[in-house]
Amino acid sequence: MNKRILFVHTRELCYYSGSYFLQQMQKEVAKLGIESQYFSLGQDPSSLEGILGRHYDGVVDINSKLPYFVLEDDRRFLDVLDAPFYNYIVDHPLYHHPGLIFPLKDYHAIAIDHCHKSYMEKYYPHLQQVAFLPIGATQSRLADVIPYEKRQIPLLFLGTYESKDGMLEKFRALCRKTFADPKIRQEFYDLGMALLEVMLAGKESANGERVEIPMEEALAGIVDQEKLQAGAYGTRDFAVLMNYLYLIDKYVRNARRHKVLSYVADLKVPLTLVGEGWEKVPLAGQAQVRLLGAKRIEETYDLLADARQVLDVNPLFADGVHDRVTSAMINGCLCCSDMSVTADPAMGDGRHFCHYSNWNLDPLGYALTGMPLGQQEEMAGRAKTYAVDHYSWQAHAKKLLDLMQIRP
Repeated sequence: MNKRILFVHTRELCYYSGSYFLQQMQKEVAKLGIESQYFSLGQDPSSLEGILGRHYDGVVDINSKLPYFVLEDDRRFLDVLDAPFYNYIVDHPLYHHPGLIFPLKDYHAIAIDHCHKSYMEKYYPHLQQVAFLPIGATQSRLADVIPYEKRQIPLLFLGTYESKDGMLEKFRALCRKTFADPKIRQEFYDLGMALLEVMLAGKESANGERVEIPMEEALAGIVDQEKLQAGAYGTRDFAVLMNYLYLIDKYVRNARRHKVLSYVADLKVPLTLVGEGWEKVPLAGQAQVRLLGAKRIEETYDLLADARQVLDVNPLFADGVHDRVTSAMINGCLCCSDMSVTADPAMGDGRHFCHYSNWNLDPLGYALTGMPLGQQEEMAGRAKTYAVDHYSWQAHAKKLLDLMQIRP
């Protein structure tokens, strides 16, 4: 019997990237000779019942809603489907705690960050497997057409922005909504503010440099375990507490973006911003800053192919690989990123991307204002070759089938 994989789309990600990623997986898996199907849930969960009764060797979804679905006889949909289910978690797992806690019969997870992988292994022991596999990188049809020195976008940034003040107000509103008891509400708020400060400060690495601290590590270092076990924060479960504090993660990632983009703007480097929210910040009014607003993810790859440098401010993936980095690389850009150099040790040698940190922006400044064009092009070319071999959708499909133990 031919192997068959079902790719189900139940939750859209920002800029319609979720459906796009799943469709790329389905296409590349099919090219390897595996029968595959892409199914979008839309607005009607009952449409899923049409796939019951068919045999699948694997079901894949991103940040999935499937674990929540229950049939009329109270059986869980995924248990009735009776196929290995792979929940591809592309955020910190704390955001998806409600969907990860279900003890399904054949539940697997995929992470794009080594710390996220360890987190799921520790707090969701019922998962039969947790694998590490970054999302694939898309190469524009223009990637080999426009020479590096003739690209029209000196520096490109892709990402949304929400103000820090706005995030704090959301957190205050969450406290008011979640906790009726004023004492618990205050305990929770104080814990959130302390966590925010620890995460903004980072931690010292083995070589003495400051690096991102995973939220779970930061929280474990400051939470009063006796209070936690007594329910002082509204729960006794650490993973639930992480989920309650999701707005702290959002606050810090936006604070990081604001700091780095403000630094770049002060350098007066021509900057093209793609994403929502930037029109509300002062740097938007600077002459060298161009705002393109929100774009569907498939529209961004042609922009990458016309960019010389791409700025990545990693979304608090302390040891992960974001597709923004690898897509920049595969399109021949010099990527400037605060991605951990240990996330992919082969890229952490300083030859594939320019690494900076939020505590040391000087390497970023040099890359943007001092690095010779020839050196930029050399690094970008080396990165492109590596990304084609290791992060293309074709390479991704092979790794996905391998972790699913499915042979073409």
